[in-house]
Amino acid sequence: MRSLRAGSILAIAVLLVASPALAGDLIQKTDGTWMAAKVKGDRPDISDYENSLTVVLAENYDYVIFSLKVPSGKAMRQKIETSLVKKVNYWPIPKAWSDAASAMDEGRYDEALKRFDTIAQNRGARFWMRMYALRNIAKIYKNRGRHKDVIAVNQRLLQMFPKSRYLPEAKIETGLAYMYLGDLASARAAFASLQRVSGLPAGKKMLARYWLIYLKQRQGELAGNKALVTQALGEYRDLLGTAGEDPKLKEVAVLARLGIGDCLVALGKYAEALDFFQKIADSSEDKTVLAGAFNGLGRCYFEQRKYKEALVSYLRTVILYDVKPRETARALYNAGWMFELLQGKGWKERSRQLYAECIRRFGAGTQWGKLAQEGLNRIR
Repeated sequence: MRSLRAGSILAIAVLLVASPALAGDLIQKTDGTWMAAKVKGDRPDISDYENSLTVVLAENYDYVIFSLKVPSGKAMRQKIETSLVKKVNYWPIPKAWSDAASAMDEGRYDEALKRFDTIAQNRGARFWMRMYALRNIAKIYKNRGRHKDVIAVNQRLLQMFPKSRYLPEAKIETGLAYMYLGDLASARAAFASLQRVSGLPAGKKMLARYWLIYLKQRQGELAGNKALVTQALGEYRDLLGTAGEDPKLKEVAVLARLGIGDCLVALGKYAEALDFFQKIADSSEDKTVLAGAFNGLGRCYFEQRKYKEALVSYLRTVILYDVKPRETARALYNAGWMFELLQGKGWKERSRQLYAECIRRFGAGTQWGKLAQEGLNRIR
């Protein structure tokens, strides 16, 4: 809900110094209006914060809870559904937070980890600082492939903030971390627990269902168990049918659609998979969908040893549809691998560049970063 980029933080810091009489927070709704405030446009100025009557008390997965001052001077506790909130702007921004966020934005991750951990342990800090600090620590660990630490910090987050708006992300990241560690039972338990959360929006529960299906698909592929992959294929189709054309379930629909294609490839139904992914590529203008579709086409071609066609598909994702980290990382590694397999003129340098870029952007400890490092080791 809140942008934490260094540039905006530095601008806020200047305002902090310029005006000590700061008051409260601002909540922007999805329709563009602001709660109990007369903000013009999308970017509040200092006077908007000075005149704010709102202090946010909690950001949960179901409601944003806030205190609202009324004409009598009293404060009334109120709430708004989280699904109706576009963003929350907190004020003021303490220097401890701006220093930590700047360190993260500038790639000084060890420093950022220390600063965010200090904030998370500070019981006197506002709730949002501690919650966001733990979230950022999890992001850094995730990018470094420190899966056990990802699990630990997300558990810590949910212990401190059991209804955090980051609960879905924390449980999904925990499940994926267990999966990367090879503990499939714990991964399944993490995804399943998200489905049981009371009051969770339907889209989030369906996202948990997607990851359970994906886990089944991966188990089937790794074990060469086509029956499991076939089950996953049927469940993806059911999930896609449930999501339908509901805009709130778009992410789930996209993932389910791409999952269907991946299952077709895993079952060796290459012609059907090629036709499936090509239809997606031809009919969609959504770059996230196109990234997955061209990666799917790349995999189809690779399985048929059509490495040139696979390379072109992966490069299209890298160059044209660099919008979703998971798909971009997959495309960078596989494009490097295709150059390696083709061994045309200048292949070694091209492979090296793609592998290095994958590691630089997504971390040496991540799934695709590890594979990219193995690629670099092969071509030295």
